[in-house]
Amino acid sequence: MVKRKIFLSLNALTLIFILPLLGQKINLPYEDWKIKIFYSAKYPSLTQDFEMFIDQNGVVHLFLKDYFNAENKNPKINVKTKRLSKEEFLSLKEKVWRADIFNLKDEYIESPSPLNFHSQNLIITIDGRTKKILIGTSSLPLRLSNLILKLREIKED
Repeated sequence: MVKRKIFLSLNALTLIFILPLLGQKINLPYEDWKIKIFYSAKYPSLTQDFEMFIDQNGVVHLFLKDYFNAENKNPKINVKTKRLSKEEFLSLKEKVWRADIFNLKDEYIESPSPLNFHSQNLIITIDGRTKKILIGTSSLPLRLSNLILKLREIKED
């Protein structure tokens, strides 16, 4: 068992440090994904509601709702667009890969849960395959929480 761990550690070291020094490219399993992400969040405080769409080129479209527009009964929607750097987009893909998204449940909702109180929707398409996850006020697996945190970081930047 100890020999196997050492062998695996040496393989990891080879991949991470030695191959790049020799000019060898490391192919990450998620690097060439064609990925699209839609994430929306609805919170008790209406000022925090937003929707985010990230296309396969790393362009982020963020829709922020302004419920305090006194001139109009409907909320004003502020749209922000930005492009993720290659490193940021690769980091996001890594979070999706680590979340093992297609093996997560479709819903994380405690029963009974008023969905109009706090809900999140996450839709991820990778190379034509789609996963939809509805999130309420339930505890999440750490791997999914890390992905959600990454999406929120992108929103705040």
